[in-house]
Amino acid sequence: MPPQMKKIRSCPFLARGSWMLAVGWLLFLFSTLTSAELPPPLIHALAAAHVPADNVGVYWRTIDSPIEAHTHQPDKAFNPASLMKLVTTYVALNTLGPHYRFKTDFYTHGTLQRGILNGDLIIQGHGDPKMNLENFWLALRQLRAQGLKDIRGQVVFDASAFGNALNNSPALDGQNAQTYNTAPHALLLNLKSMTLTLSPQPQLGVVAINVDPPLTPIHITNHLRLSTAACPKENPALVPRIVDSGHRVHLYFEGAWSAACPPQTQYYSVLNPLAYNSALFKYLWHELGGTLHGSTIEGTTPTTATLLFSALSPPLSQIIYDINKFSNNVMAKSVFLTLGQQSPASVPASVEAIHLFLERQQLRMPHLKIDNGAGLSRQEALSAGELGRLLEHAFHSPFMSEFMASLPILGIDGTLARRTKDGALIGQAHLKTGSLDAVRAIAGYLRNAKSQWCVVVLIINDPAASATRAIQEDLLNWIYNNS
Repeated sequence: MPPQMKKIRSCPFLARGSWMLAVGWLLFLFSTLTSAELPPPLIHALAAAHVPADNVGVYWRTIDSPIEAHTHQPDKAFNPASLMKLVTTYVALNTLGPHYRFKTDFYTHGTLQRGILNGDLIIQGHGDPKMNLENFWLALRQLRAQGLKDIRGQVVFDASAFGNALNNSPALDGQNAQTYNTAPHALLLNLKSMTLTLSPQPQLGVVAINVDPPLTPIHITNHLRLSTAACPKENPALVPRIVDSGHRVHLYFEGAWSAACPPQTQYYSVLNPLAYNSALFKYLWHELGGTLHGSTIEGTTPTTATLLFSALSPPLSQIIYDINKFSNNVMAKSVFLTLGQQSPASVPASVEAIHLFLERQQLRMPHLKIDNGAGLSRQEALSAGELGRLLEHAFHSPFMSEFMASLPILGIDGTLARRTKDGALIGQAHLKTGSLDAVRAIAGYLRNAKSQWCVVVLIINDPAASATRAIQEDLLNWIYNNS
């Protein structure tokens, strides 16, 4: 055996215990090389947050510039959290159209004479995510305007258009009563939510709790004590103990509330769709002077039913404003299910519709995994490069104005209203944020110091992601000044 081979074998660097050290140095060197693709401030910020560069995807480019995009791991799949809403809403604008309106049909099944319906009233939903309290009241008012006053049969809620699609998806955080976890429903009235306002009343020595709308299945037990302590800067939400007894849902409030604190508003979704729709219908119908002698049930619309009218939603361009500005999950899921244009809706049909659009536009997204369209998922994925190229495509599309207008404006409105302390950046970016446990992301459009528009995507998937919010601003600042 050649002597040099013996030397290699006897080299302590290659001894069994040193192999791991060698591999560690190689990984360190590789990480350093890949980190060099990132702007210097981002490298330092990631190191300070203990986030490896391997857990970060970046894509940014000055639109219409001949210079290629600046990237870091642009082809690695990441969980984008709510950035997935950008895919859902952009595809919806192009396939359904910005003018698209959801409808809710009102039928009678029986005879209607002199304001008396001897039969059933049927309300058939088609996934309108904007059938809020006001719009549902207007629809019922139209029923009254057509002469209907006394319903002698049943009120039938027909939600068959969505079937059971996405209804059985468990909440990621186990907080089923939180409105952001509300499941989509073809007849989703007022987002199935209720508003609780807690107001200290020192003169009476109590904390008043107001519920809107005042639905009869909701029972509030108020054991809050009024305290003289100073109101904390960030007043923690008082989470009630929730007990569902079957016929009623009880919310128990306990603890202390500072008399110096302003009223606080909380939102909950604690009733199932039938219980909520029934209670809301009865409350508003009674308020409008109508009467109901029968019960409220779930069912389907008979072919012999007579259509009275269809209530139409605002156009899709307004609905995606709510979805992206305020990151509304259930509205995004409703639009996602509508993309398949099937009844009943199905996730596979919607996924196929998205991929078909992307294929026709030559937008290759091989890493795209989408299962609810809202980003509230551990399975959804895409790469920073894929999302960046979609945003560039959207910038040159006929619906660019509607799409960009739906994104929060940095430092001004939506989920970005209180973001950034840098006065130069305020109002200069239209961006969507995304956050889950171990996920922080931001993407959209930034106008740089030269008044040029840039596409920006930053996705971080790391256990320490929650500590990286300032890193988003670091990147935006660097691009603003250096692009």
